[in-house]
Amino acid sequence: MGFNYGLEKKRFEAEWARLRKEYVEAGMSEEAVQDMYEYDMNEFRRKRIIAIHEQAFVGKYCDDAEEDDSSKSALYGKFLTELSCMDSYSLACGRFAWIETIESEALYAKLMALSDKDKELLTMIVIDELNISEIAAIQRKGISTVWEKIKRIKKYFQ
Repeated sequence: MGFNYGLEKKRFEAEWARLRKEYVEAGMSEEAVQDMYEYDMNEFRRKRIIAIHEQAFVGKYCDDAEEDDSSKSALYGKFLTELSCMDSYSLACGRFAWIETIESEALYAKLMALSDKDKELLTMIVIDELNISEIAAIQRKGISTVWEKIKRIKKYFQ
């Protein structure tokens, strides 16, 4: 909604006519009443400027893509990245997304530092629940080679 200057100015002046009369009857000098009026008038102008230049952000969530863009404000789209937050822990995605569920910061940092091959091996064990012989067959490596990689990863976490 916009700011209806005419209506708001009319309300402001009517209120101030009442206040002016009240202040004079209370014994305030005309100069003091005028200073108060000027202060309130400056506040009225400030509120008008804010109302003119502010724009509400419409849209409940960032991921409501099924809504048409006409229901969102132009600023919502323009400043979406500034409104969004991405912490340094949001690096894993896709196959390794399970790492995002790790609550221990130290463990998370160590998992993220692993190579993609090591992450894939852990994913096969933890998520896919494959045994060593199945992993060896998929990777076309010997069982002893897979065991050595697992031992190396285990040592890394100790």
